[in-house]
Amino acid sequence: MSSNSGYEPLDLPHGKEYTHRAHRFPGKFHPPLIKYILENYGENHDTVADPMCGSGTVGVEATVQGKDSICVDLDPLSCLMTR
Repeated sequence: MSSNSGYEPLDLPHGKEYTHRAHRFPGKFHPPLIKYILENYGENHDTVADPMCGSGTVGVEATVQGKDSICVDLDPLSCLMTR
């Protein structure tokens, strides 16, 4: 299944924290919480918006589930990590 963004969902073993340990960012979401929210709320092909993306956890978890995401932040470090 491919998303509208042209990227394929990540095919990685369950239980991994994909990029969460890449940088010590103080305002991180816990990946299992975001995974649970995305799995249990909304539709399969929804686009997820994160207006304060921080370290990009919401965007990563959305991609893993094959959803598109829109991630923005005023902090240049956050934008760099999310890319």
